[in-house]
Amino acid sequence: MSTYKVQAISDLLTKLGEGPHWHKNNLYFIDILAKTIHRYDYGEKKVYTANIHGISYVGFVTPVQGTDDEFVIGADQKFIHIKWDGISNEVNVVKILAELNSENEIENRFNDGKADPKGRLYAGTMRQEKYGNAFDVEQGNFYRFDMKTKKFVHLKSKICISNGLAWNEKLGKFYYIDTKDQEVKEYDVNDDGDISNENVLISFKNCAEKILPDGMTIDSDGNLWVATFGASKVLKINTKTRKIEQEINIPAQQVTSVAFGGPNLDILYVTTAGENILGPQLPPAGATFEVSGLGVKGLPMNCVNLSD
Repeated sequence: MSTYKVQAISDLLTKLGEGPHWHKNNLYFIDILAKTIHRYDYGEKKVYTANIHGISYVGFVTPVQGTDDEFVIGADQKFIHIKWDGISNEVNVVKILAELNSENEIENRFNDGKADPKGRLYAGTMRQEKYGNAFDVEQGNFYRFDMKTKKFVHLKSKICISNGLAWNEKLGKFYYIDTKDQEVKEYDVNDDGDISNENVLISFKNCAEKILPDGMTIDSDGNLWVATFGASKVLKINTKTRKIEQEINIPAQQVTSVAFGGPNLDILYVTTAGENILGPQLPPAGATFEVSGLGVKGLPMNCVNLSD
């Protein structure tokens, strides 16, 4: 087993860091509760921060194909197209792409979201923190966004906390996490991007400690890397054997998400939360970490295609 090293990328401590995305030698990530977007410049070893005004929560950020300064964010119940030069402390809103208007989404917000290998945007919802504990209800939904019609295509309902997403394009598989289920689910994906044939890839319900799976990514060998909220670790899941192959210890309890980056895509970036969600948290809780020496490589992350 490889010897790995874990270190914080900066002194920045987020309330609820999430959504790491490696793009053109930069790591982008967000702070859900602070309503901020961050850029870690790999060359400068420096983090830049911008505020997003007029929203209550930001759930994810995804770069737009063919651009250096355009992104789509999931904010509250909207998909918003923004521009950010990566340096200024404010973002510019280009336009609202779409908004959920159904009655069953009134108390919800977008959480994790990503583009698939074809540039199609997927995201799920969960109960907003101001309305109570999301674990108490299963009122979230999961969607694919149709760029031609500018409408949300409903894929799944009765979700507690919509979280990790990953695709294996070679196998035509999609992997998904609803945190409360304590499982990673596997689906077939058709040409339109719709999912079917739900199957439990791995369950964490019988683990010795409580495992709450959160964000997720995939490496070039098809293995999944799953953040565990509350368990201070990232789990490497072999999708062939359906077993935990490696545990990466992180010096923060509330591990939220992961993404491969670095010039060779061989650094695992890990976001965490400093907010007292599971109890009092002390630094470096809320830091974003880089894990080197794993001996694996990730895949280039997908950007959203905004063309019709």
